[in-house]
Amino acid sequence: MFSIFNPPSATPPPQPPSKVLRILITGSHEGIGLQTARRLITSGHSVTLHAPDETRASALHAACPGAEEILIADLRNLSEMKKLAGEANEKGAYDAVLHDAGINFSSETTSEGVSDVFAVNTLAPYVLTCLMEKPRGRMLYMARESQYSSAGGEAEHSDSSGKLHASMLAPALARRFPDVQVVGVDPQWVWREMGSSFAFDSLRRPVRMLAEWAVEEGKWGRVKGGNFFATEEKGRVGAENEREEKEEVEKQEALLRICREVSGVAVPGE
Repeated sequence: MFSIFNPPSATPPPQPPSKVLRILITGSHEGIGLQTARRLITSGHSVTLHAPDETRASALHAACPGAEEILIADLRNLSEMKKLAGEANEKGAYDAVLHDAGINFSSETTSEGVSDVFAVNTLAPYVLTCLMEKPRGRMLYMARESQYSSAGGEAEHSDSSGKLHASMLAPALARRFPDVQVVGVDPQWVWREMGSSFAFDSLRRPVRMLAEWAVEEGKWGRVKGGNFFATEEKGRVGAENEREEKEEVEKQEALLRICREVSGVAVPGE
């Protein structure tokens, strides 16, 4: 079960690392993913970036020099997910993987018959987690609303309160990888941290959180797996009693089954 973790007070700028870590950030061509990559590179770490196409990869190269490499994959496409996993594996396991790629809305469906939103926001992090070498340290999942759809219609595979899929995906995968620190992040928490401003400065606090957590530095770096960074000030994510906890686990396992059925990719060992 993932508990709510309230943000600590502000921390100073990052210091030069005592150890250079290798980090992959999907969706790092824009937004918080891009700014987190910049911070990590400036701190001396080796960061692999991801963009959905050649055009945005070219822009990313100019916006974020110093990256180890830029991988290109359209995560609306299952074959591209698999290609990205294969290319990411070529240089061995990463120390941390931040699954930040996501889209907010699309009315299109993929060749597998699922919505683009489900493919990018839920299926892609699942497939990448299954096919990539297990990170040596940490995995982070950015939770986004995601609806599963098929040729037979549409059905929401989240609980009645509209829980974000990554709040289900992260704990389900964490049970499979007990030796890896796994957290989920509600993007609404990011926007709350930014406040009403969309300026670069407003990203500093959430970017610091992601960067410090990825490399186990600062106050955020001490946060252990099992936390879900969310908008609530009190309480915890998930069940309030044993029965509800069982129901939560059943929903998480159902989501993994859907991902496995749609992708044909299973969690290693299953």
